[in-house]
Amino acid sequence: MIAIFLATAIAISIPGQESNELRVPVSWADTPFVEPSQAFLNQGGEGVVHLACDVTTEGQASSCVVIDESPSGLGLGDAALAARPNFKFNPATIGGVPVADRITFAVAFRASVPEPRREGARRATPEMERAFAPTDFYGFTAGSCAAYLTQDERDRLQAGLVQFNENQKALPVFDQVLFGAYGRGLKDSHLSNRTEDYCVAALSSAKARLENAADVIASVEASFPPAGRRQ
Repeated sequence: MIAIFLATAIAISIPGQESNELRVPVSWADTPFVEPSQAFLNQGGEGVVHLACDVTTEGQASSCVVIDESPSGLGLGDAALAARPNFKFNPATIGGVPVADRITFAVAFRASVPEPRREGARRATPEMERAFAPTDFYGFTAGSCAAYLTQDERDRLQAGLVQFNENQKALPVFDQVLFGAYGRGLKDSHLSNRTEDYCVAALSSAKARLENAADVIASVEASFPPAGRRQ
């Protein structure tokens, strides 16, 4: 379960800016980390928010509004707006001179809440999902930002992934979630480059979610048979 930021800036000309000189539209200077809402992480699935923002000649976003969000009622629009200070653009230019513009773009989220893949395992309860979500979020984030992990973190997760690929069912339930998500993150890292700023923010958020969920994780893990618990 993860949140992925995918955005395409589509410049909308502001009246009075017409010119015969070469116009270069707004583009992203960096891909920001957008933290998803907890309600969305708990539910999982896919979501998208369309925003409209003014972009200044310095590349800062302002006056952002949500055009639409799907699914509604899960706080994705608010999550996207909260990330506005992190939006960094290359401003539009006319004849090489920066100009203010208004753009529309999409913030896409994808999240999954895996269930235990053990024979006879019961369907995940809401409490289990609250415990699995931050574990999966950290695993995927660590995989997609593996280049920015400490060597010890990377070695531990890589060793766990080897075990996961060799015999997933032999692992404790939460290790299945963690190492499986790490493997998915590694695959994602080859498809989209993550900047250091993005990964520092994403890893910090993922670790904080894991720490904040420590009690519910311990409670859920205690409900599993001994073979399904971590030592």
